[in-house]
Amino acid sequence: MNTRKLLVSVLMLISVLLSACAPAAKPAPTTIPLTAALPTTVPPTVTPTTAPVQEQTTFSPKTFKLPMSVSFGPEWHVAEDFADEFELVGGTQAYGGVELVFILVKDTKIADPASTATMPWPDDFVAYLHSNQYLEVGEPMPITVGGVNGVQIDESNKNIGQSRTFIAGKSTGWLYLDYDQSWRFIILDDVNGQRLLIATTEATEGFSVATELAQKVIDSVVFTK
Repeated sequence: MNTRKLLVSVLMLISVLLSACAPAAKPAPTTIPLTAALPTTVPPTVTPTTAPVQEQTTFSPKTFKLPMSVSFGPEWHVAEDFADEFELVGGTQAYGGVELVFILVKDTKIADPASTATMPWPDDFVAYLHSNQYLEVGEPMPITVGGVNGVQIDESNKNIGQSRTFIAGKSTGWLYLDYDQSWRFIILDDVNGQRLLIATTEATEGFSVATELAQKVIDSVVFTK
């Protein structure tokens, strides 16, 4: 009887020990539903870095006897519009820094290098500039304006204490040799059968600044028929 009780006690002890050594059951994994919303990152607001396009004005001369148009910004304005010439004035110095002039030279006179008189417009404008002893002339270079080929050349004149007419149109006349001045000339020999001179000078801007500003307008030229 004592032996049987001892055997039962031993078996119960073994059962308890085996239960204690068994691994604990792992909880079932939690499944995230596919429809669960993923976290959303809201991008910061990006400020545009492109500057707004400057307002442009397209101008077609009403009196000038060559059908054409030019486009320019608010720093330019039309100063003159004659049959043989029209002029834009602009730049960064309150509309007074740059002069850009378009001249039909058919009936225009030019200074006679040998006297104080004027003479008819020369057939070779570049050669004329080189023949004028009072002018310092740069080298000519080819240029295209509004699809028309021409020549660009720079010149400067110094004050020699005299006032002489340089270019005299029917509407206007320019004085030269009475103060230091530089000009950039573009001559187009055949624009719809007419010879056109485009001239740029500075009033208060530096010459390089004036020619750069004027070139933006010259690049916009459109000739029509």
